[in-house]
Amino acid sequence: MAFDEQMEPDIQRVLDTSAILEITEFEVFRLSYDRWFGTHANDDTIEPFFCDYMFRMVVPSWVNHFTRKVMQLYQAGRLDPSLYGIKPKPFSNAAARLGIQIAVIIATVLVCLILLADNVADFYDTTGIFR
Repeated sequence: MAFDEQMEPDIQRVLDTSAILEITEFEVFRLSYDRWFGTHANDDTIEPFFCDYMFRMVVPSWVNHFTRKVMQLYQAGRLDPSLYGIKPKPFSNAAARLGIQIAVIIATVLVCLILLADNVADFYDTTGIFR
């Protein structure tokens, strides 16, 4: 994972854990709470801690413990997100179609820009404006 030298290591670990597990930072807090306290936390329980994290850059010790553990497992090549109840996102035909549509749009825009640039270059070349 990328490391920002300006960022506190605790914050960086939360971001890295979120990216590695492909969950939100809020979910990192929820999983951390569940593991540390042994009980499922609702949004109202997590929110004050998450607000401190977002606005004051305070990471609770139980989140630090969880993110350190996840990073150790990840670096050792032994991280299994399913152990935390995280299931891989299923393949979606709709997502595949959307990806293809976006790729076609990007390719079309690129071709149009190339043709436009070629025509503009030809125009200036034939008019002698930049000679």
